[in-house]
Amino acid sequence: MSLATPPRFALTAHKAGHLALDSDQGDTAHVFVLENDIIRVLVLPDGRLNQPRTFAIAPGAEDVAQEGRDRFDLAGFTQPEFTLEANTESLRIETAAIRLTIRLAGFFCSWALRSGTEWRSAASDRPTQAYNFGWWDERVYHYLRWLS
Repeated sequence: MSLATPPRFALTAHKAGHLALDSDQGDTAHVFVLENDIIRVLVLPDGRLNQPRTFAIAPGAEDVAQEGRDRFDLAGFTQPEFTLEANTESLRIETAAIRLTIRLAGFFCSWALRSGTEWRSAASDRPTQAYNFGWWDERVYHYLRWLS
């Protein structure tokens, strides 16, 4: 694994509210369509969760239980219908309010928000090394480029 050969992802599972992508280097990514205005991306550089519980997601509640919440638990979210366009280079996931485009070579994401009938770019992954796929150390990194 090196910066010269970033992982290449492919869609491996698609069910209501959840897409799974695996790379040719053993990495995994999960995309959760939780609400029309919430799409959650979970990138696992080594293909597994190091911390299986989260303390940040509490739909319909004021706080998460002390033991945390399973990261794959979608209870409390409406998981709306969405469109999916896929080809060998990219995936595009679109709800009524948000569009996520994923470039499969290197797993680069860009987000757009609906404004009336138009889509406006909101954010994108940094064009170089947006995620740490084990290149530097075992820590999690995610670098974004905000758009205005």
